[in-house]
Amino acid sequence: ATVTVLVEPPRGVRLAGCDADAFPVVLSETVLFDRIAFTAGCAPDSGAGGPAEGADGTSPPARWSLELREDVVPEASRVDAAPGAPGARLLVLRKRIPHRWDRLLWSEGEAVVSKDWKREDRNLADEDEIELPKAANIRRLTFDGLVAAAASRTVVVAMRYPWCAACHEKDQGFVKATKVVGAKDAFAEVLWASLDLREEKEVERQLGGAEGLHACKQEACPLHVFKPDEPFNEPYRIGMHMLYEMDEMAMMSDPMAGAPGHTPKAQNVKPNFDRFEADLKRLLPPILFEV
Repeated sequence: ATVTVLVEPPRGVRLAGCDADAFPVVLSETVLFDRIAFTAGCAPDSGAGGPAEGADGTSPPARWSLELREDVVPEASRVDAAPGAPGARLLVLRKRIPHRWDRLLWSEGEAVVSKDWKREDRNLADEDEIELPKAANIRRLTFDGLVAAAASRTVVVAMRYPWCAACHEKDQGFVKATKVVGAKDAFAEVLWASLDLREEKEVERQLGGAEGLHACKQEACPLHVFKPDEPFNEPYRIGMHMLYEMDEMAMMSDPMAGAPGHTPKAQNVKPNFDRFEADLKRLLPPILFEV
């Protein structure tokens, strides 16, 4: 997924070292994984100021550093000339996790962004924002909140991108499981949580790896389990399985059960609470389950 952005000096702003007749231009641009940075000053032939910082007593060029809403791949991004816009540059940014862009900058008030919609990747699927797992017993955590909570108790958290709908069914199962399994005394001290990976970028960077925490596929919707006696950057993973994924009777009554894109019959769309409980029980201290 790429986006093309026109970068040009602010209009109506006199740059340091440039007189009123000087023509401002972008002098340099840098694409980092989390931001774009550029400098602007007088055109070399404008007769006022110049691009060289501190040269002959001239004023240094103006600098901007704008944080991106989502991380990009600098090696796969590029800078092109801007036809019809002298002194400007076209930045072609490739997202690290492919999907449609909603907005470019982390803070929309930092700059006015001119997006070239004609150059947007047309092969990407349309997206609707999906609500993260939500219930009275599920806490929405930030990165700092997750670190603090995991230091004192076991945390089971669904970390999701809100633009990814592939995990919606299993996340609904997770909500039900937190009520059924969470009601048992052995799991009373477990904290159930959700976390928005788009907003809490530091979590994704620390735990995501090269391909992100998941590639927005139904078979890749893990729940992460953080334990106070384990390193934070090495959480366990368990799955939220649906009965139709393993139930032989479901497979017999609905031969397409488990096939990508297939919606099972309503009676089979149920979470496998027993497996979820068993998987989680293996990660908790044995003393909790002694009679």
